[in-house]
Amino acid sequence: MQALSPESVTDFLTKKLGIHDWEQKFQENKLELLKEVVRSYITNPDYAFQNLTLASILPEKRRNPTRESSVNQCLNSLRGMCIDHNYFMAVLFKSLGYDTFVVGSTVSVLPMPMNHPLCIINLDDGLWLVDLGMGSVFNQPIPLHQLPFSFPVAGYTCEYRKVNENGIDVYGRFHVKGDPMKGDFDVPEERRYHFNLRPMEYEEFNDPMKIIFTDSDVSFFLNMLYAFRYVFSNSDGFQAVVFMGTTLILFSGTEIQKTLFDSYEEMADTFEKYFPKLSMIEYKEATKYFKTSQNRKNIVSNTPTETVRL
Repeated sequence: MQALSPESVTDFLTKKLGIHDWEQKFQENKLELLKEVVRSYITNPDYAFQNLTLASILPEKRRNPTRESSVNQCLNSLRGMCIDHNYFMAVLFKSLGYDTFVVGSTVSVLPMPMNHPLCIINLDDGLWLVDLGMGSVFNQPIPLHQLPFSFPVAGYTCEYRKVNENGIDVYGRFHVKGDPMKGDFDVPEERRYHFNLRPMEYEEFNDPMKIIFTDSDVSFFLNMLYAFRYVFSNSDGFQAVVFMGTTLILFSGTEIQKTLFDSYEEMADTFEKYFPKLSMIEYKEATKYFKTSQNRKNIVSNTPTETVRL
């Protein structure tokens, strides 16, 4: 894994994240600095988990991401897909002096294994998970040594657990009763992804990334809009926004509101309101390629709702 130059680290932490005393904090309390970097990154107005940049590329010119493209995209704009955000986090924390590595997880809604990279930080008290590349991201690292660990999302519960499967420890992210995208489940819970702690190199993700980034017959990222960011996050709570297909989803820990649009054209002004830092030129180009059937049933419920206090 490459490292950033000291100048790049300082510029990013001070100018992008507003953390000016990071060197002192690293010496005094590595865990608190880890939490501050994650929180400042995920709630930064520039941050977006989004597929517009990817999907706006001409199909014949789509390629796998590279180490350099992932790092440069997030270093300069804080925007990208899961491999971009989570690999960049690993590189950033390594450059800060943390013991860090990348592992692979398998997200249940994608038809290939090891399709979602994750960043792991090894501190004196145990292992911490950083995952800033999901459509519903918690704004702090997850303590893998203190599981189960849960947090509220739109009136439902997201929980990380360690389970033993055939004598092997497996970690999983579970959504209990429902989630913001799919609504109420027909089953008590769903395991959204699972992973072990085998370190992986960036290039080991080439096969699943080739499908996700280039194969429009398989990858829903090339057939529908998917964008997530925090509207705000503070001590009183948070509000996040997700666009999936032509559905707008606003949610906090306890509330959710969905609005369904008839087309990407109708939705454009609303999208720009919630993602003012993203390119509307990319939006126009990407949505030309998206299927008008919009929202896959296994990803998001299309039922429009009013704000519901749960």
